[in-house]
Amino acid sequence: MKATADEPRFAIYCRISRDRVGAGLGIERQLSDCQALATQLGGTVVATFADNDISAYSGKRRPGYEALLAAMRDGTVTTVLAWHADRIHRSMVELEDYVAASDLHGIATQTVRAGLIDLSTPSGRLVARQLGAVARYEVEHSIERQRAAKLQAARAGLPSGGNRPYGYEQNGMDVRQSEAVIVVEAAERFVSGDSYRSIAADLNARGIPTAKGHRWAGVNIRNVILRKRNIAVRVHNSDEYPAQWSPLFTDELWNELQLAIARGKSLYGDHSYSRLHLLKGFVFCGICSNRMNIVSAQGRHGSYVALQN
Repeated sequence: MKATADEPRFAIYCRISRDRVGAGLGIERQLSDCQALATQLGGTVVATFADNDISAYSGKRRPGYEALLAAMRDGTVTTVLAWHADRIHRSMVELEDYVAASDLHGIATQTVRAGLIDLSTPSGRLVARQLGAVARYEVEHSIERQRAAKLQAARAGLPSGGNRPYGYEQNGMDVRQSEAVIVVEAAERFVSGDSYRSIAADLNARGIPTAKGHRWAGVNIRNVILRKRNIAVRVHNSDEYPAQWSPLFTDELWNELQLAIARGKSLYGDHSYSRLHLLKGFVFCGICSNRMNIVSAQGRHGSYVALQN
């Protein structure tokens, strides 16, 4: 629908900070409420902008917000509609840019939750800045609470949440035995001389997926077997705490793994998960039928050298 010269031309802006399932349902709800407000006020929605799963506090670019400012500066719209002022900005620097863009053509801001925000008067701008300061305080206070809660959980030996760790159930506490044996197998194979990549290739050939159902890569194997949670240690900001979940590794296996890592770094540097011996595990002896393997031996000066057997 095209707006006439006299009626308001609305631009709707919607944003949510975190969309855990990627469904955009929060955006849809905001849009529906803003469309109802447009009908109530009388006018035409000429543009809709949205930023899904992007925080206004984080400082990340918001393409939808940048497009909104451009539409305000070129006079495409006369009024901005939003669910609440904190959906538009939670940074005082952004607020000043928004005030300047509004002042250029006398653009009003209407919100579903807080009503009119009049940026054309000193008192209106004062109210907007106060709302912005309160929103900033709420974000900073929320971050403090989250940090305190994470530290408390770490000290109690509880999981940090997030993605399901391979070898454990979604709660991060209960062991998933079908995966736990794979973690142990991968660690034992690395200790025996297999590379991360060869282990990943074998798991893929056997149809064993990662926790997210994807194919394995060498770096995935490395990350899974080297994590401290395998010995029931909770890590938080480089600090370690005893965890409440059951370990997957024995102390003996963990120590052997650390020795194998040190040996690999001595031989190949920090990128020991790369496959340096291309035929290892694929070439077989014509006499004993064993696979070719690479083992390392410590020389008289303490360094390690690769031996083929």
